[in-house]
Amino acid sequence: MEWAREDVHTEYKTATGGLPASVWETYSAFLNTDGGTIYLGVAENKKGHFETVGVKNADQILADFVTNAHSQKVVSYTAMTTVDAQIINVEGHNVIKITVPRVGSLDKPVFIKGNLLEAYYRIGDADQRLTQAEINRMIADSTENQDNHILEFFTFEADVDMESFAILKGKILSLEPTNRMQNLSDADFAYEIGITDTLRSATDNNRYLTAGGLLMVGKWRSITSKFPNFFLDYSVTPTAASRGYRKRIVTGSGVDTVQNVFSFYVDVYNDIKARTDNPLAINPVTGMRRDDAEVKLSVVRELLANTLMHASYTGGQGRVMIKSYDDYFEFSNPGQLRVSEWRYKTGGKSDPRNQVMMNIFRRANIVESYGNGGRNVFQIAKEFDLKQPELVSDIDGTTVKFWKIGYVDELGEVLNEKQMPYVVMLNDGPQSMKAFEVIEPSYAKRRGVIEDLLEQGAIYKIGGSRNTQYVLKHERN
Repeated sequence: MEWAREDVHTEYKTATGGLPASVWETYSAFLNTDGGTIYLGVAENKKGHFETVGVKNADQILADFVTNAHSQKVVSYTAMTTVDAQIINVEGHNVIKITVPRVGSLDKPVFIKGNLLEAYYRIGDADQRLTQAEINRMIADSTENQDNHILEFFTFEADVDMESFAILKGKILSLEPTNRMQNLSDADFAYEIGITDTLRSATDNNRYLTAGGLLMVGKWRSITSKFPNFFLDYSVTPTAASRGYRKRIVTGSGVDTVQNVFSFYVDVYNDIKARTDNPLAINPVTGMRRDDAEVKLSVVRELLANTLMHASYTGGQGRVMIKSYDDYFEFSNPGQLRVSEWRYKTGGKSDPRNQVMMNIFRRANIVESYGNGGRNVFQIAKEFDLKQPELVSDIDGTTVKFWKIGYVDELGEVLNEKQMPYVVMLNDGPQSMKAFEVIEPSYAKRRGVIEDLLEQGAIYKIGGSRNTQYVLKHERN
């Protein structure tokens, strides 16, 4: 059997002398990262390939693993209800296969040896011990919601930026013209939507700002007194390598700065909208309409709001970066996804880091789909032939890249005039060599073009013999 290389989800261990101690470092790393599979009885040979060697006393090693996995002296989190550990036969050898799940943020960090500093994270094919700062961030993120706690002595009257609040209130009321909220005072309206709350104490029934309320509409100085690393940054440049800015919006106390999350959202969205003059309306190759500016703006609006409301503003974090380049948007925030990347892309479940902020964004009809924002991003990109969005989420934060151009548009910059008609056809789906007769009747000539595209990596071949078809690179991915 040919074993794949080790990676972020796969680890091999020889285990010739019994259950290796290092298995718990990998176990902790997989639990804290994105899950994975550990194989005991697979070794790396001198050529750097992995081969089956098997384990002796497999039943005893498996029993030792299961027993220790239930002991908090060994590992802080008992995941054996979802861990699948079994003996499998490979080439006549007994190999132990341990499938480890990803655990939720509430149970992290998972550590070993009863020592919080012995917590690990998976980076590529290696188990890396978490730093104290990384452990602190995981602990800060282990609360169900980060923004619903009440900030005693932060008040509506003293700490809210009334200009931001008035815009937010006006937007919500415009969506609910007959609602009873029309008659509420500003203070009561703030209480109604979660900007303020009470301690519900026998000695103190005053209303104070919630953390989410402060972040959403608070004064910048008030926010940074509680969240000292709070900083939101939006920039517009031609490319990532460009110097200087076409436009920049940041939080701060100066004349050209914004105060809080909501005012930042409003200014950034308005700038993006002003710059989105339906740039993808006409495909430069086919001349056909292929984009709807409002649909694309709805995705960008949701990405912008999600980046702000899913950011971690605690644990020494708080810097949110929104970058607009000529070819793509980049949305980055501190805080790892609280759901798996697969769940983010397929939708159906949400685990909000900041419930108060999310509720306010939803009341303002800024985010529409509970748990489906990520799925919408990928679906819209596919619907309008844009390059596939790119998602990276790890302990340092989450970044989503949303492209403004399609794969065909990108290839148009590097391919010649003979090649582009083939790419345009392939954009509609897999094609056979014969299908390209409409472009070039000569078999020899069209084969030459196809071979050049294959060599350039722009297209791939699938199937074989008479069933051979060709697809664009992004379709294969």
